[in-house]
Amino acid sequence: MRSWKRRFFVLEWDEGSSLLLSYYKQEPRGSSKPQRRVELTRLVESPAWHLSKGIPHCFTLRIPDRMFFLAAESEEEAHAWMQTIQRVLKEIRS
Repeated sequence: MRSWKRRFFVLEWDEGSSLLLSYYKQEPRGSSKPQRRVELTRLVESPAWHLSKGIPHCFTLRIPDRMFFLAAESEEEAHAWMQTIQRVLKEIRS
């Protein structure tokens, strides 16, 4: 089982109008390069709550080749992330 690592996430548009979730090992500043970028139009299901022992406010994002587990500082923050991702994807896909 993998351990949890603190990462910093940024929801952004790329130049080709793709919605990306970029994550960084440290809080991004200026020209920081992300550890990885995930194109959210590849999501195969809506973000979903994930019950994890010892990790509160956890939710998942699933693309065809991987599932990401994210945890927010609060339930409200997790809910806001999930709602924002769902809303923007709905706008893109309609």
